[in-house]
Amino acid sequence: MKLHPEALTTPKLRAEIKASSLTQKALAEQYNVSRLTVRK
Repeated sequence: MKLHPEALTTPKLRAEIKASSLTQKALAEQYNVSRLTVRK
């Protein structure tokens, strides 16, 4: 799979984020991304 060179998340990571019950803030901190990235 080809990802954008500046992509911070992979399809696997996005699935983990979507399935998680943690808050956006906690997910952002855990995966070292912004809350906006988590919302996407």
